[in-house]
Amino acid sequence: MSVEPISALPEEQIDLSDLTSLDFYGNKDKNVFFGHYWLAGEPNLLKENICCLDYSIAKAGKLVAYRLNEETILVNKNLTFV
Repeated sequence: MSVEPISALPEEQIDLSDLTSLDFYGNKDKNVFFGHYWLAGEPNLLKENICCLDYSIAKAGKLVAYRLNEETILVNKNLTFV
C-alpha cells in the first residue's frame, strides 16, 4: 500500500513472488474488491474472496468489473474486462 504521490514512487516493478502468502485474509472473510494497485496480464481473482479491479487501464491495460450476483464465493467467470 502507498499513500505517496505516484510521481514519488520508483519505476521498478515489484516481483509478485515476494508476496509469500495471502493467508492473512482467510476464505471465511468478507469479499473485498480493490483498485489503485495495478496488475498486468489476464484479470483473475487473487483468492475466492479477493478481487483487484485495476489492471493498468491508464497505461493501456484492462478496465475490469466484477458482476456480483447472489454468490458468496467469487468466480473468475464473473470478471468482465475490455
